[in-house]
Amino acid sequence: MSSHSRIQHVRKETPVTQFLNTVKQDWYVCGNPLDDGASKMDLAWALVRMLPTKLFEVQLFPMETDRQTVPGWTGFNAMVSSAAPSITEVGYCPMINGSPTEASTVYTVMKQIQKMMSSLGQHDCVITFDLAIYMKAKEIQWRNSNEFGRTVIRMGGFHIALNYLAVLGKMFEDSGLSDLLIESGTYGINTAENLLKGKSYNRGVRGHKLVMEALMRLQWEEQCRWLSQRHEDTGVDEETVTAHIHSCKDAVKETTGDLHNCCQTVCDDMTDVQKLMSVFRTFGRTASQVFSFWSTYIEMVQLLLEFIRAERDDEMK
Repeated sequence: MSSHSRIQHVRKETPVTQFLNTVKQDWYVCGNPLDDGASKMDLAWALVRMLPTKLFEVQLFPMETDRQTVPGWTGFNAMVSSAAPSITEVGYCPMINGSPTEASTVYTVMKQIQKMMSSLGQHDCVITFDLAIYMKAKEIQWRNSNEFGRTVIRMGGFHIALNYLAVLGKMFEDSGLSDLLIESGTYGINTAENLLKGKSYNRGVRGHKLVMEALMRLQWEEQCRWLSQRHEDTGVDEETVTAHIHSCKDAVKETTGDLHNCCQTVCDDMTDVQKLMSVFRTFGRTASQVFSFWSTYIEMVQLLLEFIRAERDDEMK
């Protein structure tokens, strides 16, 4: 077999017949239980980091930097996760003597992968491209929907997250977010500007994680004040939840405890807590546009982190 594959030409004259009308809004309605579990995990992590002496107490436990034993979001999830993704086998396809940005080259790659999947007895095939080639591959699929009906084309997780970081930076560029990162000493001027443009993945994710945690602490304290003014039963067993939070913190510190089960117990306690938070956020969004603005930021960063966790835990089904 030749080391080079012959390029097949794509039929550009075929019109696009799919995705031309209004997008159905119900496509975006979340019904995935993984999303609910992920949001509970993030809330559990935040509470274990804050370590309140009482669950809905306004004044949180004074925690100096050198006494913080609970790691940040990435470290905590690495400790808690029990997922063991399968090892990926890397192989090389025959070389194609053509530019990767040409539609004919992309078409050839898609046809070759279809043949590979057929030889393995697989009817469906999943192809991952970077952003530039993904755009061309998706257009080819739309124009030849019958030919590539059983082909799934997706961007790599890195490119999805990087573009999402650019969206975050664009949406909140005039909010003072860059000033916050600079004045706090987290990043310099040039770094802060670049990460908000989506040009730095690691620094961008870290910066947004730090800001999100700070805002979540402020929001939690405000929620505690709001609850104290209502003088109503929260419906949450505060002593039990607080005890589970401290047990989880101790398990992190000792490293010999059953951290996964302790964290799962805290997550199970978060159902009623989440309901209270939902009521408070609805109230806050109605009462203050600034509250609504930063609540949207928290939710968008949480969505990014949930995506990263799903990629690493192999939950992208």
